[in-house]
Amino acid sequence: MAYVALYRKYRSQDFEDVIGQEHVTRTLQNAIERGKIGQAFLFTGSRGCGKTTVARLLAKAVNCESGPTAHPCNKCPSCLAITRGAAVDVAEVDAASNRGVAEMEAICESVRYQPMEARYRVVILDEAHQLSDHAKDAFLKTLEEPPPHAIFVLATTEPSKIPITIRSRCQQFDFHRGTLTQVEDRLKWVCEREEVAISDEAARLIASHAQGSWRDGLSLLEQVIAFSGGGVNADDTRKALGAVPEEVPAAIVEAIAANDAGRVISESRKSWSSGADPARLLAAVVEYCRDRLEDAIAGRQANPAVQRLGAERLIKLIYSLADSESALRNWERADLAIEVALLSAMASAHQTAAPPAQAVAPDEPVRSPAATQAGPGTNAADPHAPKPPPSSATEERADALEPDAPPAAAGEVNLEMLVRAWPRVIQRLRADRANTSLCAILKDGQPSEYEGNTLTIVFPEGHSFHASRTQASAEKVAAAFQQVAGAQVKLKAQAADAPGHGAARPSAQPTEKRSGRADGSGAASRQSPKAAEKPDTPDEAETPTTEIEQEVLRTFGGQVLDDQDPF
Repeated sequence: MAYVALYRKYRSQDFEDVIGQEHVTRTLQNAIERGKIGQAFLFTGSRGCGKTTVARLLAKAVNCESGPTAHPCNKCPSCLAITRGAAVDVAEVDAASNRGVAEMEAICESVRYQPMEARYRVVILDEAHQLSDHAKDAFLKTLEEPPPHAIFVLATTEPSKIPITIRSRCQQFDFHRGTLTQVEDRLKWVCEREEVAISDEAARLIASHAQGSWRDGLSLLEQVIAFSGGGVNADDTRKALGAVPEEVPAAIVEAIAANDAGRVISESRKSWSSGADPARLLAAVVEYCRDRLEDAIAGRQANPAVQRLGAERLIKLIYSLADSESALRNWERADLAIEVALLSAMASAHQTAAPPAQAVAPDEPVRSPAATQAGPGTNAADPHAPKPPPSSATEERADALEPDAPPAAAGEVNLEMLVRAWPRVIQRLRADRANTSLCAILKDGQPSEYEGNTLTIVFPEGHSFHASRTQASAEKVAAAFQQVAGAQVKLKAQAADAPGHGAARPSAQPTEKRSGRADGSGAASRQSPKAAEKPDTPDEAETPTTEIEQEVLRTFGGQVLDDQDPF
């Protein structure tokens, strides 16, 4: 007999055997017993949480020879055929490979005919969100008025991609991930039936790697059994799964608490040399920090070295490492990316906030930053006085590492706060490469007015395209404000010369280029100073004034014809 994978061999064959989804199975059983069976269902949830399994159980329950029944017998020809996947009237369709209009029309046409053997025709659309837009439209007409003998079950991991017109016609059930204890107990139950000894530590390690997926847990268990050749212990499990040694996350967090960069790198490389998967190290460190955060909140005694970080710094550390996890896919060398992420997180955790500014007495001269840094007895005008190093790039990098801000109270949100947050908003958006062009446009704008809940971003005169592009991405920019400053704002974008706009040109923009000059009536001139200085000879090209323009001309050739925005 051909070998059957564990996740198929131990697939649940009745509703009572489904773990962790009682809110689904109980509802379906009650509906079947009362004879009120819906005709369309939407099962949503992460991978391996039982969506297709419950869809098959529903097909069994409505087509069992002793049914419809909430407890299918699993002995009649109909139940056995569904278990084998050979039932004529139960179709499992992979929507990822059958996503076109023609395939959907064929499915809709087939359900119009009476069932050949069973009581109901059941169509299970797996990964339903991958249907094309036209296929979804073609399916909608059949879903509006389905034949009385047809039942549709749509399974998806991304319900947001299912049109609301389809979702509103389905009974939606959200499947939950299994808890660590539930998956661990299931693994032990399977090992008992397979007559394989497994230690508690190994079962917990496999369950933690499964991340709540029953199918992933059984697949990983099968892999570890094949590696160990018999009994499953913790050491074999770590080697087979590339798990991080238990002591490494603790050592790394201790090094971060001590601000010891050398030890952070050495402990990371110790993990690589043991055969651990680099991609798992950050997750292990985040999990360890979370456990220590629970200890700090509950007041439990923990590692003294880690305890010095405190709850606030642990939260910053978790945020910083979690953000770095999503960026790993863009690095070819995961080990280098993780070392950089750990060092950056350490810098973020030990970053101290600047002291609040003190009020200056009316008769006290205002000191420059250089004079303040040099000391009270230093003359700010002295050329030998020490000057603060340029900090714009450093501040930008620090802003990128700052965690998301908590929601700001309504009274705390003001224009000054939003102006300060603007560079960090652009930096946050720049983390996604898809926003590169948007960020280049946003750099020319500046928050100018905040009234009610609406923030106005003003661009220089002639930049109507920039304003329209920003307005089209208003929700994305507003979400970045929420993440960076904790402020919920509505965004409005316009150029300085837009009709009805009386605000001044943003101060952050250069005043010598594309700036209008207001006349006595308040109307702004559209001619830029640069255009006014243009020589009378039409054939004479303008001289580029910025390094970027000069570099473009050196690289591609050509000449500057007009500095006005073509849009």
